[in-house]
Amino acid sequence: MTSENRDQHKPASQPTGLRTRVETRAMTALHMIHKWSIEHPYVIISFYLAVIISSVIAIRFFMPRRFMPYVESPMVGVVTMMPGLSAQEMETYISKPIEEQLVNVKNLHYIRSTSQDGFSIVSLEFNYGTDMKKALFDVQSLMNVIQANLPTTGANLKPSWVLAIDPLNLPILSLSVTGDYRWDKVKLREFVDNDVVNRLKTIPAVYSVVPFGGYKRQLQVIVDRDKLAAYKLSILDVKNAIDKYNVRRSGGVLTHGANESIVRIDTLAQDPETVLNYPIASVSASGAITPMAPSSSGGMGGMGTGSSLTGVGSTFDRTGPQSSAPTAGLAFPNPTPAGGTGKFEQPKIVYIRDVARVVDTHWERRSAYHYMRHGKVVESIEVSVVQDPAASSAKVVPSVMKAIRQLEQENPGVKFDVAYDNAHFVGILFKNMFEELGIAIVLTAIAVLFFLGEWRGTLIALITIPISLAMAIAGLGALGMTLNSGTLIGLLLSIGRLVDDSIIDIHAVERHMRMGKDPKTATIDGIAEVRLAVIASTLVLVLALVPLLFSGGIVQLMFVELVWPIILALLSSMLVSFTLTALLCANLLRPHSELEGERSRWFYRRVLGPFQNMLGRMEGGYARIIRWMLKHRFSNMTRVLATVIIGFAFYYMIGSEMMPLADVGQAYGVLEMAPGTSFAEAERATRALERIIAKYPEIEKASIEIGTETMFESFSPFYTGYSMPQVNGAMMMLTFSDKDERKRNIWQIIDAIHEEAIATIPGIRRLQIKEMGSDVMA
Repeated sequence: MTSENRDQHKPASQPTGLRTRVETRAMTALHMIHKWSIEHPYVIISFYLAVIISSVIAIRFFMPRRFMPYVESPMVGVVTMMPGLSAQEMETYISKPIEEQLVNVKNLHYIRSTSQDGFSIVSLEFNYGTDMKKALFDVQSLMNVIQANLPTTGANLKPSWVLAIDPLNLPILSLSVTGDYRWDKVKLREFVDNDVVNRLKTIPAVYSVVPFGGYKRQLQVIVDRDKLAAYKLSILDVKNAIDKYNVRRSGGVLTHGANESIVRIDTLAQDPETVLNYPIASVSASGAITPMAPSSSGGMGGMGTGSSLTGVGSTFDRTGPQSSAPTAGLAFPNPTPAGGTGKFEQPKIVYIRDVARVVDTHWERRSAYHYMRHGKVVESIEVSVVQDPAASSAKVVPSVMKAIRQLEQENPGVKFDVAYDNAHFVGILFKNMFEELGIAIVLTAIAVLFFLGEWRGTLIALITIPISLAMAIAGLGALGMTLNSGTLIGLLLSIGRLVDDSIIDIHAVERHMRMGKDPKTATIDGIAEVRLAVIASTLVLVLALVPLLFSGGIVQLMFVELVWPIILALLSSMLVSFTLTALLCANLLRPHSELEGERSRWFYRRVLGPFQNMLGRMEGGYARIIRWMLKHRFSNMTRVLATVIIGFAFYYMIGSEMMPLADVGQAYGVLEMAPGTSFAEAERATRALERIIAKYPEIEKASIEIGTETMFESFSPFYTGYSMPQVNGAMMMLTFSDKDERKRNIWQIIDAIHEEAIATIPGIRRLQIKEMGSDVMA
């Protein structure tokens, strides 16, 4: 645009110096950016449409959704189990030696231990920001040396286990599995251990699938003490026989002419009949006892095993009641001559069936799972799904449920019920947060309408603010960040500054239009006039926030999810004001001379007009206050200093916490009975606690694990740090109804349950119920 065209829209009385100064501004780069954007509308519109599409794709397909930002736990645990040792012995012989050696691990912040009867856990906390994979490896390497110095107690010794401690690694999904009359309890547990676990572990982002409770199959050998004594055998002979013959391995190769065959020894305990036919020992006519043993020491037995098989087949004629005994790979004793007669007698082979009976049943119950729904308890089997630490339950849970529905169709009679679903709470969070974003944008538009007094400016703000947010979300996706409460709060906080940018630009354009300029010229001059100030304020805010991204430790980990959205939103808003705001102002805003008809309408006369007059009076009053402050500088400075002093005084009266408490409708509970309590007694106490919980209709579901299964066989490989599974304890996940549907908050219900349980259930050592999801450690 030439200076001659610009001068046509200026008042005739404008001074020459001012005209020259404006003409000089028209040649700056800021003017050229706005001018180019206005003259190339299709390029600008296409660019921002691409931004919107990119942000939608990022939200829908790439950005994980989480309740809270993931902060890697800096803790590692060393678990040692030695049944039979007291708590004092575990402390003396296990916990203390491990502690004394692990203090040499690099970047260790502190170390502590907990010792109980037969159990020890040593917890190591590292500095935040430490490479935890390397720290875990360092601890494992050092434990290989420490393990050799721990006391050996024979069969009771179990190797120490090094594992990550992560309070956030609770299951994202707990399923209750039941079966109808076609499924007995043992068969159902085998189905869960094999089919369900294997199917779900193939789903991307599923870290572990953990079954719990039910009845695990076991072949029990019940020995007759009198029959053992008659054969002069002990129960250890029976145990050794089972250990030796419960095998499946290669027996070598048999070659006959042009043919060659592989021989295999298969006496694995598949059913009671196989175990009954295991030989224990041979008893000669003179009463000598010779233990039976496999002919090969294992592995690829070479040709020796093959030749032994041939010898067995050609030497003995197996007839009579012992003909069903397994012969493959077994070394039977040679016949011995009867005393002085010169005749050979066959030794008697003693089998398991001669001294015991075998029952196909289940393990001794040391664990149970109860699923409570609206006060009704169902004993079932739990399937817990643990996702990868940085994954999104909102994406993992639907994939898991799809596989579950397929399993139900393939296995009639099996039913899966959702006992706990973290994705449900994440869905509520995002629903509420997106509603808040929408409400914030609408309220912003209303505020702009009242303060500007013109609907076109409101429309511009309604377009530019969401587009700035969309560009910020696309940037978050490019940085590999997740959508969580931290990033959404950051976007909410940035809306205030986005409104400032829109109002400043629109107000500047309107001011230049009052000078008589056409919309295009007013847009170029007005936005360029305020742009340097906006750029400077934006950069100052960004520079003030950037140090939080590099502060290190827990501060950086906590604020990175909050700061990046604000920075990206500020930069996006600056770019939008350079381009899209200029394009919209130039095409939507109208000169004041064309707005007289609109101002005569009732809405402007009754609502907007009076509000604009009130703003005018407020500006006049503000101007008088400023003049008074400039005239009375000492009084003004005294006021400022008093405000600062009072502010710092109140700072020490305000409490502090990492995150505020929040009622999100979920809680985690731990019940621990007194040491020495049996599983049956712990289950009775848990049932009493369930009856108390059932009194509160606000609790919709409860997923309750009672007892433990051997050495974490059915527990998450990530230890949460809340408690260790013990035979005398229980752990529970409670799901409450939405807080808007309850008259009582979650803490009132938790406190009431805790008070009644402690007063009415004897033998409780610890009962802890804590709300979840309100802070980074939940």
